[in-house]
Amino acid sequence: MRASLVLVAVMFLSACGQSVAGPSDQLSLSLEVTPNEIRASEMRAGESVYLRMTVVNHGTSPHEIVMNVCPGPFTISTSDDEPVQPAPRICSLSLQVRMLEGGEEVELGLPWSGDVASGYLSPGEYRLRGRVPVVQGGVLLSAPQTIRILP
Repeated sequence: MRASLVLVAVMFLSACGQSVAGPSDQLSLSLEVTPNEIRASEMRAGESVYLRMTVVNHGTSPHEIVMNVCPGPFTISTSDDEPVQPAPRICSLSLQVRMLEGGEEVELGLPWSGDVASGYLSPGEYRLRGRVPVVQGGVLLSAPQTIRILP
């Protein structure tokens, strides 16, 4: 019994850290950086842009997606694909799941100011990818969007 619990815990913890392709060819995720005072693809650290993600169910079967993504609904990497640790955030222990019916789409969005675990991003180019877990397994990842942090 104890060995079974340990095995389940190991499988759960290892699955949490995986970034796999979409769990189904029925779902897609897009990420859009909405315009700010400069341009959508450029910002100064500390100024906000709005990140809008759209999940679309192209199929006929329903899928459950997790709406309160923790540690965050997007990933950040340098132009050399080195991951950047996002800023810490408070995460709810309450799982917010939404059923996405066939043909339905839902938008998720949040303001972002270029904050990361070490403070703010240094000037340069970065790649953002939307990230939404699917209850049936896997994580939807959007195509990368390049954003430039100005001095």
